[in-house]
Amino acid sequence: MTKLPPSSAFESRLAALRLQLDAPALQALEPRTLYLSVAALAIADASDDAALHGLAARRAGASWAEVEALGALVERVGGLAASGKASAFVRAVQALEQQARVEGAVAAHA
Repeated sequence: MTKLPPSSAFESRLAALRLQLDAPALQALEPRTLYLSVAALAIADASDDAALHGLAARRAGASWAEVEALGALVERVGGLAASGKASAFVRAVQALEQQARVEGAVAAHA
């Protein structure tokens, strides 16, 4: 999710209050579950951030089966509007993970 900086003191205070309200609920979820949940919401909204949250879920211990099931679930619930999003999501997460591996290997040899 892309966060825009608040444009006023009121928005800044509102964002801080929202974070305080959300913190207990978010802390109740393990990171893997939280990232998978946010990825599902992002897939449903056709957000470009879906794959980033999918990658975060993988780094937090999500299996490929969980990532694929998440995409399939969003397609199942979203109907025709969500058609094709699961495979695109999984491919995007795979690409990000591969890119991270390559960048890590390059950095290790630099």
